[in-house]
Amino acid sequence: MLFKRRYGRIGWLALPYLWLFELIAPVIELGGIVTIISRCLYGCAEPRVLPAVFDLRIRIATIISIGSVLQEEITYKRYNDWQDVVRLVSYCFLEHFPYRQMHMVWRLQGLVQYLRGDNTWKPLKRKGLESRESGKHIARAATARIGMSRRLCRGSHPPRSQYGQSIA
Repeated sequence: MLFKRRYGRIGWLALPYLWLFELIAPVIELGGIVTIISRCLYGCAEPRVLPAVFDLRIRIATIISIGSVLQEEITYKRYNDWQDVVRLVSYCFLEHFPYRQMHMVWRLQGLVQYLRGDNTWKPLKRKGLESRESGKHIARAATARIGMSRRLCRGSHPPRSQYGQSIA
């Protein structure tokens, strides 16, 4: 698909963008963080640089996020209430801690799994909030409720076959 005429804009713009920015971005971000911290630890940079760089990174990312939200609202006007837009803009300030760091770790884990050749979905073990016995109790109660609603409905509407004919 990549750079093939048959796929048009997807092959020439979208896929190279995904490969360049989305696939390699967590590696570059982690490399930048490690470089800045190591330079500060080895005395190659002033210790005041680390907080300044992180602050600048957060400010630029926040400005881009706010701009994206406002541009979408100006263009599409999807939100009925201005409070929804204010809520989205406030989330722009909150997305950098801890979500961004967790997202970078998840993307790095996915990249490492892919490079190892682990390309299969694994079954997830479901974890419930209740014990197995209480789950059976809930299932029985739901079944009884469905049966009761069917009995109540039978009085008002006669049961019908799949062809719409009354069978009562």
